[in-house]
Amino acid sequence: MKSFVFVLVVVLIGVAFGLGYWPQAQRLSNAQEELKQTRIQLEDAQARLRMFALQSRLLDVLDRVKGQNYGDAQALSTQFFDGVSAELARTPRAEFREALDAVARMRDAVTAGLTRGSADTLGLLNDALARLRRNGGKSAPPAAPAAPAKNN
Repeated sequence: MKSFVFVLVVVLIGVAFGLGYWPQAQRLSNAQEELKQTRIQLEDAQARLRMFALQSRLLDVLDRVKGQNYGDAQALSTQFFDGVSAELARTPRAEFREALDAVARMRDAVTAGLTRGSADTLGLLNDALARLRRNGGKSAPPAAPAAPAKNN
């Protein structure tokens, strides 16, 4: 009889432990999955932010070229293309890599154009900006709010 009571107590303790453990384990699993999704979203937001920063630098270069300040434009262009190279090495996203690779290949032509003070450089820079915007730097449009249901 004592062994039966002992086994019953052990079983009840095991059941009590299981009833306390299972919900906690589920909450932990759910929290870990949520954290994983949040990290993915954060990485995406950071990549987009870096792409927008590159666009901003490129707009500064365009502004200097339009003002025919080719010396400043050349210095800013160097910083911009260095940033493109750094982001190209960093980003795993295919659409960003495609845009960055196309823009990185423009570096020599842009540098030569700025050195000569060529007006054709403006076209190259606008093309680079269009590529960044089209393939790698547009934010997704906000979701449209659902229309409220009408009660007639």
